[in-house]
Amino acid sequence: MLEDRAGTPRVDRDAGIIFGVRICGPVSENKRKYTPAALKGAISLYENAKVKLDHPRGKPTEQRSTSSIFGWLKGVHLGKDGALYADLHYLKSHEMAESVCEAAERNPTLYSLSHNADAAGAKDADGWFVIDQITEVRSVDLVDTGATNKSLFEHKEEARISQVKVWSVLEAVSRNGSASRKLRRR
Repeated sequence: MLEDRAGTPRVDRDAGIIFGVRICGPVSENKRKYTPAALKGAISLYENAKVKLDHPRGKPTEQRSTSSIFGWLKGVHLGKDGALYADLHYLKSHEMAESVCEAAERNPTLYSLSHNADAAGAKDADGWFVIDQITEVRSVDLVDTGATNKSLFEHKEEARISQVKVWSVLEAVSRNGSASRKLRRR
């Protein structure tokens, strides 16, 4: 079992659960912003929502094969970062189960979640669509690149900030040869 920084297991294959997946964040690469009230108000819509593989190829309302059903969400809640999180209960017999579990443990950036939902809102002065209500959740889809999530667990902005911090440290170390030599000795 993979454990997060607090020591909590992230994947329990025996139970068929991936804990703490990120469903939807407050800002999307599709120029959408979700108000805290919209996300909090949608918790009941996401609870027990089906998790399917990939988005529909055509219209969002397009009927999909039953084989696209991977699992469902339980314990939906609003995280400290303003995003929605849940535990993904997956079908252990699904042909993608082992691949998704392995990705969750070894490289969670291989997949992310993206909702197939309808929402109400309006454009703001900067051209962003500000969503004040999520009206329907058809499914939450396992995709390779989500609009608000970089991975199964991580927010895109948090990942970008982490990358900036790492690059800043590396640049500082490269400017200071003695620090660089000390690091190489370890």
